[in-house]
Amino acid sequence: MFATFILIAGSTFDISYVLTIRRGFLDHTYGVPLLALCAFIGWDVRNALGAYHPWIPMLGAVSGLYVVGHAVIFYQLLVYGPREFPGLSRLAFYAMVTAALGFTAFAVPAIDQSLQDTWGIHTAEGTWLAAMTSYPMLLYSRGSTRGLSIPICLLQLLTIIVASIAFLRYLPTDFDVTVSPLLRFICLGMTAANLIYLAVLLHVRKANSRDTRASGITPAAVATGSAPTSGKHLRARPGPDGMNTDEATRSHTPVPRRSRRWPR
Repeated sequence: MFATFILIAGSTFDISYVLTIRRGFLDHTYGVPLLALCAFIGWDVRNALGAYHPWIPMLGAVSGLYVVGHAVIFYQLLVYGPREFPGLSRLAFYAMVTAALGFTAFAVPAIDQSLQDTWGIHTAEGTWLAAMTSYPMLLYSRGSTRGLSIPICLLQLLTIIVASIAFLRYLPTDFDVTVSPLLRFICLGMTAANLIYLAVLLHVRKANSRDTRASGITPAAVATGSAPTSGKHLRARPGPDGMNTDEATRSHTPVPRRSRRWPR
């Protein structure tokens, strides 16, 4: 039963990553929080180097898909990430990514050694917990659902529930890991954090849809790029200097900073 649940969780995880990568390229962004992505990569590297015992015989092939998925999302982070941090220069952004990779490269093995976990269960599930708690802040910083979607979130929730059942109910006795209170806390925390993330995602999506309808811009107009920059269509009238009045207004109007408030 343990192998069956792990294979199901791995399959839904892979599907969610395919959708995450697709959504990232469509929205020109990345769909996994920065620190959690670096922690996933750190776990993948240790697993590829043979630091963990395989949970099931087929885990090597499934883990290979994880490595490919994380590599593509990390590419999206490097390409699209700087625009998500307008207050940082590109050099500062890449320095932050390097620092996050260095931190997780030491944190993951340190946790494994402290817990004497040669299977990597606590760090794998703990990374998921960090990711789920980081998604609401990702939504807050962007103010929209770019790079994210309801199907991806539901697949992540299904992955967490199935994996939690496998570890808490069907953990093999030959594993040198016990179902400790810490592991129970991580599994329950992942589920609760994912449900909170789903609620926030639904709220932001609903607020964005309401704002789009209020502005009079249809989704088709946005997709084709024919949507006006404001709710009113201005007639171009030449001014005394020969410049159209709407052009003059735009040239002297400061660009507002992106709001960091939650959509209402």
